[in-house]
Amino acid sequence: MLRPVGDQGQQVVRGPLERWPRDRYGIKALTPYEFEDFVAWLLQRDGCLDVKRVGGAGDDGVDVRGRTVLDRPVAVQCKHLSNKVSPRQVREFLGAVIAEHRDGVAVFVTSSYFTKNADEFGVAHGLVLVNMQQLVSWAGGSWSPVAGR
Repeated sequence: MLRPVGDQGQQVVRGPLERWPRDRYGIKALTPYEFEDFVAWLLQRDGCLDVKRVGGAGDDGVDVRGRTVLDRPVAVQCKHLSNKVSPRQVREFLGAVIAEHRDGVAVFVTSSYFTKNADEFGVAHGLVLVNMQQLVSWAGGSWSPVAGR
């Protein structure tokens, strides 16, 4: 069985797919730390390298880091919420990635949805926004926010 990542910056450990949910009910049942581990595992499954969960106090707005198969840095913000993601939350993440990840892929993943204004703002600024519906597709293997990047 796949162990949770645990300490900040620890490498994600591969394990059986059965460890992670593939539907919205299973995703909603995850704890916030498990949600970050789950997203890290999805990135690793999709071929990203050096994937680490770094979320927590002092994470500078980035919960998961890695590199795509094309060697671009990946910065991910994970929000395990029941409410929609606000424009303020997306702006804060954009500020974090502009400061440290200009040439990379910036992905904002939520177990909920984005408000219309948050979605428009994120897309206009080149962020990859992943809502619950897309997350379920990603978990099922039919879509990936890092494919070809």
